[in-house]
Amino acid sequence: MVGSVSRGPAAPNRTDPTARSHTACQQQTLSVYLARVDIRLGGVFDVAGQVQQQDEGAVRVLSMAGGASGALTAALRGDLILAIQEANNAGGVQAIVLTGTQGSFSAGINVMDYDTPMPDASSIGTLTRVIESSAKPVIAAIDGAALGAGLAIALAAQVRIARRAARLAAPDLKLGLVPSGGVTQRLPRLIGAAAALDLMLSGRPVLAGDPLLEPVLDAVVDGDPVPVAIALAGRLAQSGVWTRSGQRRDGLVDPAA
Repeated sequence: MVGSVSRGPAAPNRTDPTARSHTACQQQTLSVYLARVDIRLGGVFDVAGQVQQQDEGAVRVLSMAGGASGALTAALRGDLILAIQEANNAGGVQAIVLTGTQGSFSAGINVMDYDTPMPDASSIGTLTRVIESSAKPVIAAIDGAALGAGLAIALAAQVRIARRAARLAAPDLKLGLVPSGGVTQRLPRLIGAAAALDLMLSGRPVLAGDPLLEPVLDAVVDGDPVPVAIALAGRLAQSGVWTRSGQRRDGLVDPAA
């Protein structure tokens, strides 16, 4: 007796639009799933392709893959929130270093993105609150430029290390926008109301080596700021003592009081 052989489900009809649509849907679902899986290669893994992660001992380095422009897209903001939350939940991670890629920390949000609704779950305000409220210290390693929303996330970190040639600026008002992500609150707490107002009204970029930014930056280095940030992150984690930017009052001291 010849038994029947099961050959599995029939292949989809390539000429049937319904079948093609179903196949495309399956492929898209698979792509999204794979993008969310941690793919480890030599200690480096991606979260949805927007944030590169690498563990250096007990320090997790998060590199924003915003390209040469360092654009802080909605996808990047959302993935960075997830990456910080994951780092806080990881038992072997004691501190977080936040940096950019391709020689730029972050040039902020592309002005064209302001024409589209920004979900609160991935807004710059939500991102900066997640950074500042992190249970583990977040150290911003700034290279290239930290502009607009990029400056906002740097200010939300507990510590900031910058290359001497890096540029920091809040150019929002020059574009007809109000500085977002807590810049108007955190910057005056660090450098005082007068200096903060000048930077926000002028929108001018300031080099990290400028004395004006001395209260903002915990260290200025001539080379790559990431190794310095990693070393400092380890020491901070061991000490268990750090101050959140929202709790700083350096710039609020009234000399006449």
